[in-house]
Amino acid sequence: MKKFIFSFSWIFFNFYILFAFPPDTIWTRVYGTNSDEYGRSVLETGDGGYIVSSKWGNYIYLLKTDENGDTLWKRGYNANLEMIGDMTFQKTNDGGYVIAGTRNYDFCIFKVDSLGNPLWERVANIVGDDRASAISSAPDGGFIIVGFASYRIGILRIDQYGNILWTKVYRPGGFYYYPYSISQTPDNGFII
Repeated sequence: MKKFIFSFSWIFFNFYILFAFPPDTIWTRVYGTNSDEYGRSVLETGDGGYIVSSKWGNYIYLLKTDENGDTLWKRGYNANLEMIGDMTFQKTNDGGYVIAGTRNYDFCIFKVDSLGNPLWERVANIVGDDRASAISSAPDGGFIIVGFASYRIGILRIDQYGNILWTKVYRPGGFYYYPYSISQTPDNGFII
């Protein structure tokens, strides 16, 4: 009986806290048009603002805001990325951004500077039916991209200029793999 009372009290207390103190909304904004646009990712930038990635048809848009959500700049790129797979991006050491997506069933990666100006673009075929889903910074300033690769896990390692260093394909067992994230481990490896 004591265990039941404790559990009920704990649940009641958590619901009380959850509903008695709702979170405050600092600001809300709507960006874009009334078309088929939708946001994909948001990153907080070092200056307190945010950068938002969105997709519309074959175009990718990046939108930079200040801490109040006011638009500082926006850029559109005819990246010809398909809606298969995900679109993901990461802040770079030099203040720019690197974006990974899928083009013609290949990994497509492009880099922009801190104002959204394009710097380089690369396309890499891992196996054949490849779909980039996550990107992470590597210790040397390069990047590692992971994604679906014909029912396996495909990994692409590039340097800071987009040059391909290596690719790997893993199929640890089972049938279908779609990795959603990749992070660096303390021993300079990566975990998917």
